[in-house]
Amino acid sequence: MTACDVWIIHTKTGESINLGVDTATSWSPVWSPDGELLAFYSDRGGQIGLWIWERESQRLRPVPNVVPRPLFSWDVVEWLPDGRRVVLKIQALQPSGNQGAHGSRLQPGAHQEYRPDDQTRPSVLLYGGPADTLGSATIQAQAAAPWIDEAYADIGVADVRTGRLDRLLGSVRSKGYALSPNGSHLAISVYAGRKSGTLRHELFDLMIVSTSDGSRQGIAPRIPQGFMGQSLSWSPDSRILAFVTSGPFGVADSTFGELLLLRIGASVPERPIRRNHVSFADDNDGRPPLWLPTGEGLLVTGADTLWQVTLRTGTMHLVASLPHTAILGVLTAARGRRLLTSPARRSVYVRIRNRRSQRAATYEIGLDTGRKVHVSTDDVYYGSQIQLSTDASADGSVIAYTTQSASRSEDIWVSRIGHESARRLTTVNPVLNRYQFSRSRLVSWLSADGERVHGALLLPAEYRRGERYPLVVRVYGGLRYSDLLNRFSVAGDGVDNAHLFTTRGYAVLLPDAPYRNGSTLMRDLAASIIPGVTRVIEMGVADPTRIGVIGHSFGGYTTLALLVQSRIFRAAVASATTGNLVATFGALDPSTSSWVEEGQLGMNGTPWSARERYIENSPVFYLDRVEAPLLLVSGSLDGLPPHLAEEVYVGLKRLGKPVAYAKYVGEEHYQGEWSFVNKIDYVHRLLGWFDAHLQSPGTNH
Repeated sequence: MTACDVWIIHTKTGESINLGVDTATSWSPVWSPDGELLAFYSDRGGQIGLWIWERESQRLRPVPNVVPRPLFSWDVVEWLPDGRRVVLKIQALQPSGNQGAHGSRLQPGAHQEYRPDDQTRPSVLLYGGPADTLGSATIQAQAAAPWIDEAYADIGVADVRTGRLDRLLGSVRSKGYALSPNGSHLAISVYAGRKSGTLRHELFDLMIVSTSDGSRQGIAPRIPQGFMGQSLSWSPDSRILAFVTSGPFGVADSTFGELLLLRIGASVPERPIRRNHVSFADDNDGRPPLWLPTGEGLLVTGADTLWQVTLRTGTMHLVASLPHTAILGVLTAARGRRLLTSPARRSVYVRIRNRRSQRAATYEIGLDTGRKVHVSTDDVYYGSQIQLSTDASADGSVIAYTTQSASRSEDIWVSRIGHESARRLTTVNPVLNRYQFSRSRLVSWLSADGERVHGALLLPAEYRRGERYPLVVRVYGGLRYSDLLNRFSVAGDGVDNAHLFTTRGYAVLLPDAPYRNGSTLMRDLAASIIPGVTRVIEMGVADPTRIGVIGHSFGGYTTLALLVQSRIFRAAVASATTGNLVATFGALDPSTSSWVEEGQLGMNGTPWSARERYIENSPVFYLDRVEAPLLLVSGSLDGLPPHLAEEVYVGLKRLGKPVAYAKYVGEEHYQGEWSFVNKIDYVHRLLGWFDAHLQSPGTNH
């Protein structure tokens, strides 16, 4: 999190107060129960701290003795009902064995230097083998830590007035936590290792801890949770914790998504439904089960269905089915903790995305009748985790939420719940008002295998029918860009903003890229994407002699896979990439090797058990087929080792192919998290690369 401010905006008058300063980053604001205090994190003063803004006096002050250690965007403070104390993740008293002296995760292959105090002896980074007996200044290197080690922290309760800090749990790797409504207990997910026989499926112990003395009063051991792990939900009487199991991130598996309950004092979770043939997991592992205000049952969602679970009978019934849609979520407040209902009509409000048109809609649905009343439909994007970006007034009559469109960046809007009209509350980035942004359109084509594939197309900002334009194709294997048709620039903001191209005279295609894991990975990617490029040429939009392709991470691999199978591209950029699956499997970080074997690359075996499969899907063995000038980009501290991109660079140079390599020292995997100066350099570098190879001479941008 960098370069962020916290703003307070009056929802009726629009009056605003900026609590940030130019030299600091502030984030994750949370109001106290009475709305008189605002707690947030800030690094003003050079260290992350907990800060309080007092509404009455408008005074801003730090909370002494508290050093927060948030990692995820949902690692926010939880206010206790007394409005004086908060629960949060704090700096651990005991350092992690997998962390360096300053709490940073060791990154094998990242060219980090170890300089012992005594520099008269050799220094050796030793992996495995017998203990050193040669008198060297040796570090006994540990196996690479799982990514969850970055979440290493203590869990504490801080008094925001006095700074008194009581530690509830020490030295845990927590993915998420949830405070009970009465503040008596905290539910927390603690990393418990990986499922036997897998490299990617992580398990968590779900603990219930007393906020008064830190005693453990319930545990559900080794629960499968995915990337988000945000499905924890307390009953209104604070006695039962509900949650949903989930699989590895990015893996669709209907065997997960089971609803479970954990009571205070219990050691075994309960199955509240006698027979369940529906998966309640969602693509992002972030939708919690929702308790009815009476506590008599819960609401849970399937892919396109809404269900009500009755605890007394152990049954569930279908409330409503929404065919051809993806349910984004049921409207809630307080980060999914408070269900927004219409008591008079016993109804709830559900946001959906139409899978055919990609338009977003809101429905009011009766819990007893299943009757659906249409509230609104628009070409907007509400985000993938609407419970984190939606809130409501105390009486639930007014909601605030974030929304964006392909041509409009994300802002906060307010409306009366159940009403179609909405009012824009913020203009977060007024500088963008200077520019004209194009809308997106949904396009479709047949893959080489005869399957219907979709994609999002952004035309140049000043598009004129009948003219052909240079086309940049942004790729990422497996991603359904068409589902993001109404997200700002489709690709996102920052360094990924596709309008960096559309405002400079380019068209941008963001194709869906379905594939099957295993032996046909490279072929499948080309079979899905190349016909989409041909379709945009046939539409009269793209100039067939000026086609470029760009991808990052798995998208970088996708880019290389296309370059070795097609000559349609005239320029390419691949960042944080690999072209050699054998070498990638051999990376020290187990998350990298598991990415090849079980993750997106999906080789479903090791190099010695599936040798030909690894070679056939490694672009480095086909570099002699590359024709397009290629720019490779890496961060020197990337967990996906930069030498994997360097192999591609060396191979293409040996072949006399046009290639350049930019390695950013001290930077990690994603350019969006790089230093500001390196972000700017990267953007100018990729724009210059495509301009040099795709734009007509003398074109003015």
